[in-house]
Amino acid sequence: MSLRKSTSLVLFVLLTALVTSCLPSRFLKDQFYRGSTPARRGNTGNTIYNLTKYEKDTFVSEGTERKKVQTAPRTGLWHFYMAAALQEAEDSNLPILLSFTGSDWSSHCQRLAENVYNQPEFVAFAQTEVVPVQLDYPKLTAVKPGLAGQNERMKTHFDVVAFPTIILLAPNGDYLTRFEYRDTSAKRLIKKFRSAIKKAR
Repeated sequence: MSLRKSTSLVLFVLLTALVTSCLPSRFLKDQFYRGSTPARRGNTGNTIYNLTKYEKDTFVSEGTERKKVQTAPRTGLWHFYMAAALQEAEDSNLPILLSFTGSDWSSHCQRLAENVYNQPEFVAFAQTEVVPVQLDYPKLTAVKPGLAGQNERMKTHFDVVAFPTIILLAPNGDYLTRFEYRDTSAKRLIKKFRSAIKKAR
C-alpha cells in the first residue's frame, strides 16, 4: 500500500471516529431503529421520542394482566399502565403527563410528591387537564413483573437518566417536552405545564 493510500485511510478512520463521537448515542440508535431525524430535546417537533404504533400496540397486547386494565378508568389520581393512559388520552384528547420517579429512595422524588403531587392545585390539574402516569423505579419494594418491564422500556425509550423526570406527551403519544424538578412549587410547575401544552397546540 502506498504512503498516500495509507495516509488517506488513516484520515478516513479518524474523521469517522470524530463524527460518530459528536452524535448522541440515543440519536444513532434511533437512526437504525426507525430512521428518525435529529431534533433538539425539548423542541415540540422532536420525533426521536415519539411512541410508534408498534410500541403503543405492545403496551396494549403484552401480558394478560395488562389486557385486563387497558381500558380501565383510573383508580386514583394516577395511571400505572400505559395502555390505559393512552386509551384515556385518545378518548379525552388530553395530553399525557409521565412522572418517572424513585419513590422509596430519591429525596428529590419524595419532595416532588409532597410539595407538588399531594397539593390540591395539582390534584385538580391532573384530574381535568392531563392524563397522569406514574412510572416508578423503587429499590426497596418490588414492582409487578408487567409494570417493571413496561417501566424499563419507557425509561430506555425516553432516555431518562435522572429522577424525577417529568415528560409531556400529546394525546396521540407524540413527545412534547420534559422537565426536571428543582424544588419548584406546585403553582409554578403547573404554570410551566400549561405553557408547554398551549405552545404545542
